[in-house]
Amino acid sequence: MTVPEKWRQEYEIKVYESDALGRANLPSLCDYFQDMAWRHYTNVEKALGALLAPKQIWMMVRLEINIERLPKWQDVLEIETWSRGIERMMAYRDFTMEKKDGTRFAAGTSTWVVMDTNTGRIARLNNLAQKWPSVPGRSSIGKSADKVEDLNNPVFGKPFEVRYSDMDVNRHVNNVEYIKWMFDAPGMEFLESHTIKRAVINFMDEAKAGEEVKAGFEKASETSLKCTVLRLNDGREVSRGLFEFV
Repeated sequence: MTVPEKWRQEYEIKVYESDALGRANLPSLCDYFQDMAWRHYTNVEKALGALLAPKQIWMMVRLEINIERLPKWQDVLEIETWSRGIERMMAYRDFTMEKKDGTRFAAGTSTWVVMDTNTGRIARLNNLAQKWPSVPGRSSIGKSADKVEDLNNPVFGKPFEVRYSDMDVNRHVNNVEYIKWMFDAPGMEFLESHTIKRAVINFMDEAKAGEEVKAGFEKASETSLKCTVLRLNDGREVSRGLFEFV
């Protein structure tokens, strides 16, 4: 079986993936990318066999997405993803979202690690790097995902409990749930009057079912917000984001 160097697939924007203005919402675009990453990886494993040891899982630690224009309800996206390579403990995956005629909706990049769920330690990826198909010379946005700087004085909403439906197959909160919590923090009036153009997300820790968290935001510039999610039982920051708008 041929090892797929990249993966390409179509997605149609559903009504429940759109905002009140009929535009695809940011979390849905991130859902598509995460699904594409899983599909590519699964098909590589079909060709090469299991690549991770038992109790090892992939974890996204950074994501950056640049949006040229938001697709709308019923638009059909062609999404392509590929690995840009592996360095020590980090794996880099890029993606593009386009129409069939090549018109660009968005492009982005992500950084991943492999964690041992028994020990909580991050694994070195030297052996995987020798097998993994990558396209090192191809970068969707010309760099790796950025670090988001600390927030100074965020305004927080009401605490809420992490629900069972927030979990993924690894029994962790799905990455996109953190993005939803942060993206929703500034409220409907702001989000309906602005259009997202760039998002940078750092996943820093985890929240578990039953724990309480709270999301907050602060103004970073006239056109951007920094957002955060805190775990209430110990005050630790579990995710942080920068959202730029027009």
